[in-house]
Amino acid sequence: MNEKIAENLGLLLKNRSSDTKRAYLFFIKRFLTFAGLKESFDEFDIRKFCALLEKEGKSRSYINSAFSAIKMLLRAKKQPLMISSRDILPKLKETEQPTMASDNVRKLIKAVREQGSQKERFYLALSTIYGLRQGEMEIASKKDIDINNGTILVHTEKGGRVRKHLIPEPVFHIIAGFSFDGGSDLNMMFKRICSLATVKRRPKEVWHSPRRRLITELITRGVKREEVANFMRWKNTAGITSYRNRNDPTAMVDKYYHPEDRAVDEEVFEKHPFLGSWQ
Repeated sequence: MNEKIAENLGLLLKNRSSDTKRAYLFFIKRFLTFAGLKESFDEFDIRKFCALLEKEGKSRSYINSAFSAIKMLLRAKKQPLMISSRDILPKLKETEQPTMASDNVRKLIKAVREQGSQKERFYLALSTIYGLRQGEMEIASKKDIDINNGTILVHTEKGGRVRKHLIPEPVFHIIAGFSFDGGSDLNMMFKRICSLATVKRRPKEVWHSPRRRLITELITRGVKREEVANFMRWKNTAGITSYRNRNDPTAMVDKYYHPEDRAVDEEVFEKHPFLGSWQ
């Protein structure tokens, strides 16, 4: 690695924790040993390396951390990256995505409110209030926040509707005041938040786990399944109305029922399981 790239890498890692720096440098060194010192790397260098890690039995989280480190190396080389982590990560099976316990979600919130960084508060607020996927949080930007109207625009994954949500008062200053100064490794951040809250993570417990708990709790608290689907801005409610008979005529209601998003948010916030923890 030449001096200029090493200098750029040092600047990118400047404000990261010592553990993050150590982990990134470990992964970068291993990738360079595997792929060799080249002027540029193509996507197949990265795919082959990640495939090797998968063959070695490394976890999805481990491979994602390695990919994040390689992505930073390419940034230091000013080389564009043509693939995302979703292209190379082993797909999680539905049964492999655990639901985090409600008490543990509240412990995470309490910990970041009292001891967390601005970034940790921002991303945990997005996760616990709206149930965003990690990929949706990663592409959030300043221009998505409309302070005057008190809303945040979410760019959905997996074909969902565009999500424009109200920002509730308890987290307004956290979301509206976020500075977006530099990128973040959300996988390592989630682990750090769990450590801060002294919450022992179960295997494969990731950002998706609070999302699952939020949906479960909303239904348990009496929010209609159709309203939960509308709050999540899912394209349709087929995923949560499959318990109905296919010929049930009331299922057609789902096709035509589209209340105003603001009204949906206000109703859900009244029964939201974690909003009060941000007070």
